[in-house]
Amino acid sequence: MVIQEGAVRVVRETGKSIALSAEQLGVRKGAFGNWVGRERASVAEELGPGSVEPEGLRRLVKDNAELGIGMAGDEQGTEVAVVHPRPQLVRDHWVELNGAWEFAYDDADRGKEEAWYRPGAQVFDRKITVPFPPESKASGIEEPGFHPILWYRRVLLVPAELGDNRLILHFGAVDYEAAVWVNGQLAGRHEGGHTPFHFDITTEARAGTELAVVVRAEDLPQDVSQPRGKQAWTLEPRKIWYGRTSGIWQTVWAEIVPERHVAGLNWEPDLEHARVGMELKVSQPPLGLLRAVVRILLAGQLVAEHSARLYERDSHLDIALPAAENRQGLDELLWSPSSPTLLDVEIELLVDDGNTIDLVRSYFGFRSIEVADGRFILNGGPIYLRLALEQGFWPQSHLAAPSPEALRREVELVKELASTG
Repeated sequence: MVIQEGAVRVVRETGKSIALSAEQLGVRKGAFGNWVGRERASVAEELGPGSVEPEGLRRLVKDNAELGIGMAGDEQGTEVAVVHPRPQLVRDHWVELNGAWEFAYDDADRGKEEAWYRPGAQVFDRKITVPFPPESKASGIEEPGFHPILWYRRVLLVPAELGDNRLILHFGAVDYEAAVWVNGQLAGRHEGGHTPFHFDITTEARAGTELAVVVRAEDLPQDVSQPRGKQAWTLEPRKIWYGRTSGIWQTVWAEIVPERHVAGLNWEPDLEHARVGMELKVSQPPLGLLRAVVRILLAGQLVAEHSARLYERDSHLDIALPAAENRQGLDELLWSPSSPTLLDVEIELLVDDGNTIDLVRSYFGFRSIEVADGRFILNGGPIYLRLALEQGFWPQSHLAAPSPEALRREVELVKELASTG
């Protein structure tokens, strides 16, 4: 199932018996609003006076508005709600960079030689709505022909809140090879059309200034050795092969992180021992100078708290869940398809003087999975797996979902078919 990471949490919380808050959905309203508002103004300047945003951008805003989840700055001067693109590791200081980007095809592959990545290059003659691929209608381009090399450009305003922190530029997915420049300097390269990547662009960032972000995407449509899923390598889709998805097709976003910060999280529920294991990665060796405080909450109520001093970049913490001991309060904590309860988590990094240097939010489902006697066992009991094949392709937007609501509706339809997955 191909889904946008930013919508994962929305998809998993479709159980009708649970009412979820904005915080639980990984949605922030007006968070880092000054940065968001200035980004919107920057896009308007790029489009030019009196111009109209591409149809794909207007459609995305409309679709998301119906769900109450929009793009950054989808209404001028008002609060906005945005689904975080990485809901299992959320910070407040981030901005979505979807929407209108400058765009150009490079069929003759002249861009690198002619330095299209340099600020002021006069080659970007079109506009595209990111994160939709140019083959799709939602992008505003809708050209399904063979165009192996694509270039994108937009301006990112560096927030005044940057201070001594780091500025990280994220890409949810770019099909297939990507090179990224910031102010004419190569930030990095990435290969693989379905995996997220990021670059630290702090070197070029100065608070209150603008950064020119340029992306070159190379996706050889007729190279059958290149991983492509069910994308057609012929000019027209046929049989079971779908239209192509090239270039940026997942959310682009930026976040501010402290020098020492949480770099990764992974959860390992342990129902038998009423605990959850947390794999915690920090950006630099802590050398015993950092302490992690973990708080686990159910519907806003604290159910567990754990503190540990960190000595390695990669640490394993075992966190007891008293409510699950002796199975007294276990049912309230358990995740299942019929009751998709999720436990919210706050992770705080502190230095010896007690000051907080990083604060992130996450979540996990408390459940056990095993196979025994040829049966699938969930939370100690058998569950019949009735599964639906979901192709993850939309005619108007190809591999990129047209909106979070579209993802939600697909899962609701699966549940209405009495499927468990």
